[in-house]
This record gives sequence, C-alpha cells and structure tokens, in this order.
Amino acid sequence: MDADVDAIVINDDDDDAGMFSIANDCHSEDDDARTDEDNVLLAVHTKHASVNKGESAEKFLLTREAVVRFVQDSIADAVDKQKRNAVDLLKHAVTNVGSSKLLPKCIGPFRLLCRTGNAYKIELPQRMRTHPTFYVGRLRP
Repeated sequence: MDADVDAIVINDDDDDAGMFSIANDCHSEDDDARTDEDNVLLAVHTKHASVNKGESAEKFLLTREAVVRFVQDSIADAVDKQKRNAVDLLKHAVTNVGSSKLLPKCIGPFRLLCRTGNAYKIELPQRMRTHPTFYVGRLRP
C-alpha cells in the first residue's frame, strides 16, 4: 500500500461531534489488488484511528482534578492531626510540685582533700551519707 494520507477530516455530524477520521483521497494501483481481508484490516485500523479527543481530554482533566482534591484533603487531614497531637502534648506538660525532675543536676562546690590515681576525695556534708571518693569523670569543674 503506497497510498498516502492526504488529510484529517473533522466530522461535523451530530452523533460523531468532535471525532477525527483519516481521509484518503488518492487512488493507487495497490487498491485494486487488495483482498477482502486487507479491506477488513484497513477498516478496523481506520476505525481505531478515529478518536474522540474532547472526551479523552475531559476524562483526563476530571481524573487530574480528583487526584489534586484527594491530595489536598490528605494534607489537610495530616495537618489537623498534627495540631491535635501538639495541643495534647502541651496540655499535659504540668509537673508535680516538689518532684525531682526540675531539681539541680549538680551540687557543690566542695573542697578537694586528696587525689588517688584517677579518683578524688572531697569533703562532703554529713547529711549526704555517701562515700567521699569519686572518679574524675564524675566531677565537674
């Protein structure tokens, strides 16, 4: 088949509004040699070549808008959930009066009595009731 496609024609019929089809205006020598099977194949392929561009574009836009709405709703739900969690965390941040959570971490200063290797013996008050020798890593300047 050496026949060339000369034009694409837009059908103006009411039932085929917006349909494209291929028009073949030239006649070649191969047209006479076609069998019925070739004619059926040609008819099938030209039928599939005509596509309603308006409907597929509209379907694409509707699908895209639905996806965008879904993503926006998901983001809004996630933001609301994070706000609720943040408010709940801030609500329950009260500590008990007298709890040890906010007490000072270090006490002192104390007078050094002697050094034995990597340990220091310090002068502690009697009320602390602990051994006065500490490893150097446990002491702060």
